[in-house]
Amino acid sequence: KWTHDPSVIERLRDVCMRAGEDGKTRYFEFTDFPGEDAALFRKWILEKSRQYAIDIGRSSGYVVLQDAWVRVIRNPTNTVPMHHHSEAWCVGTFYFTSGGGDIMLADPRGYIGEFERGRVLDAENRPHGICNDFYYTPEQNTAIIFPGYLRHMVHSSKDNNPRTRIALSWNVQFTDN
Repeated sequence: KWTHDPSVIERLRDVCMRAGEDGKTRYFEFTDFPGEDAALFRKWILEKSRQYAIDIGRSSGYVVLQDAWVRVIRNPTNTVPMHHHSEAWCVGTFYFTSGGGDIMLADPRGYIGEFERGRVLDAENRPHGICNDFYYTPEQNTAIIFPGYLRHMVHSSKDNNPRTRIALSWNVQFTDN
């Protein structure tokens, strides 16, 4: 959750909105945005990515922002197809707006049915139960961070009403000390 000055996010969101004023879905690089707002946001991305590394047990080493981009989706039926970021250690997405289509993170092991229950191990080497994909409905001014190898996609808007979905995503590399 963004806990800094909300006007920073408002100004960045406005820049993104202007880029998509023609009503078409837009994809453009964020890393070239000038100014203190963009610099503060890049610093926040690195702080949250570093905290993610610590949360999963990578306390030594450092994170490097590879790239960042903004996607503005105006059409309620538009989706982002299933993909992953093999070049990234982790991926993050910040949502300037709520809703606008869930992101689905696909467990790379696929569905674990009744026959396999307890025979598949989780990340901590414990027997795993039934495994399902994870869905997240975007909340305004929040971010999610996940491993780059996870396949993911964005679904169309559930209610099929006009929408504007503004999200800033990034790739991060992790380097051990």
